[in-house]
Amino acid sequence: MIKLILTFFLFLIFKINIQAQEKKSPMFFNEFYISGNQSFSNESFSLLNGYGLSFLKTFEKKEHLHFVTGISFNKTAYFTDYVYTGHYGNRENVSFNFYDLYIPLLIRNQFGKRFKIFFDYGFNAQIPIGGRESGTSVISIPYFPSGIQSYKTRVNHDINAYLTAGIGVKFPIREYQLIFKSSLNYGVFGYDIGAMETLRNHFLNVSLGIRKK
Repeated sequence: MIKLILTFFLFLIFKINIQAQEKKSPMFFNEFYISGNQSFSNESFSLLNGYGLSFLKTFEKKEHLHFVTGISFNKTAYFTDYVYTGHYGNRENVSFNFYDLYIPLLIRNQFGKRFKIFFDYGFNAQIPIGGRESGTSVISIPYFPSGIQSYKTRVNHDINAYLTAGIGVKFPIREYQLIFKSSLNYGVFGYDIGAMETLRNHFLNVSLGIRKK
């Protein structure tokens, strides 16, 4: 259900923005990106891949100084083989999937004439949409048989803030610019996922984008 609602929402944004561009309206987004994400966190977590979509608006205050905002969606994922939950219990082979909206507030320094290179840096405000956790729950009490059960559950994670830095290149293609960009996103706050375990959501994304000149 989350994916269906999100897909409709992003499609609606894309359609509205295309109509606005056809009318030459300056009020809507002017950069679009799809991305692949690579998560990284504590050493106890394995790195998994995710994906993202972004709709950005750039405000060109000066030739080399722009401000960037908009809305993005990112899915990030993690895996760990063990989470301690208490004296008599633990979870094993645990996967975490987070689905979030991000509102970037970035400064962009851009250089070049025909082929442009730029640097983005600033903050992202993260708004949780949903999360999923799955794995095996193990309960071991002395003098009683061990209880082992597979499970799937929702994960309620909090609003977070991210430090963001990235680099990109723009290539002209007729009346458009093709954009390659990579960004590092560092979550300021962690999520408590066990009695003694905190997951910090950090991820690197590599994006392909397009904008009209």
